[in-house]
Amino acid sequence: MEWKKNKTFVFIAHTSIQVKSQTVFAIYSLMKQNSWMLLDPKVKIIIYTEDELFFKDYFQFIGDWKEKIQFQIFPLQVFIDYQKVPKGKNLHRVKLKVFEHFFHHVSHANDGHPSDLLYCDSDVYAIRSLDEIMMDLDVGHTIFHLNEGAILNPPNYGIKKVRQQLLALPETLITLDKEICMFNAGLFWCPIEHKEIVDKSLKLCDEIFEINALYFAEQFAVSYWAKKLSICAQGDKEFIHYWYMKEFNSYINHFLGSIKTLNSEQEVFFAIQNMALNKVPNYRFFKSIYFKIYKKWRFILWKLGLVKEIYHFACESK
Repeated sequence: MEWKKNKTFVFIAHTSIQVKSQTVFAIYSLMKQNSWMLLDPKVKIIIYTEDELFFKDYFQFIGDWKEKIQFQIFPLQVFIDYQKVPKGKNLHRVKLKVFEHFFHHVSHANDGHPSDLLYCDSDVYAIRSLDEIMMDLDVGHTIFHLNEGAILNPPNYGIKKVRQQLLALPETLITLDKEICMFNAGLFWCPIEHKEIVDKSLKLCDEIFEINALYFAEQFAVSYWAKKLSICAQGDKEFIHYWYMKEFNSYINHFLGSIKTLNSEQEVFFAIQNMALNKVPNYRFFKSIYFKIYKKWRFILWKLGLVKEIYHFACESK
């Protein structure tokens, strides 16, 4: 498919070995589900990190992907500084600062042509072709992972609490209407023509944090301005965001450990094609009564020593 603009996947992976491992797994999933990316010169991947060497072990046999996967190396102190706000530390502010850096310094670096930002949290992975949401992005839509609900018509207790805290902010700072939602920013794909969303979101995030150190300041700020300035779409059909099920990390660690024993591009390619995708239950199923009963039953078996782990993720692909 011919894209109008360049597309750059962006990952942030610093400090934590587990986050770096998740990032490798996420990129492998893109390779598995979207092999066309290997041939498309308009598609790149950039990893913002302080340590490039960790990743080379996993991409050394991936042929042309060594050219596709690039690194933006920052000293660890830069990531620490990105968290700083007037009243302390905002962990998720790093994302907005990286987005700002991308649009100001990186987005035009690919053959001199502008690039859209396709940010992915480390704890996501692709489960199907991205053609559909890539087309949405190409026509100027902003992509998030999921719409978690309207602020003024909250679907759950979490958004009700968000509403309560936002309504306590000065009316001169934000204007809530029925269209303003809280989006899950495990994905934030921003067309370059809407890059002002990032600058406005960073400013709003800092203003909110200065008044009240709300843990969701970054997520709300980017949701707010994306909704104000663009049409927003979702990528929950294309990606799993497993933030709620950290137990999947044990499978990732086992899988990447097996990759390190391989010695050729063919072996690595075969392993990637057999990744266990679609094995994490989606969030709604994870919260269902059925799955809660299953979790309790597995926990009892684990306590009795009848199973080695509470959750088991099969190694075959689906």
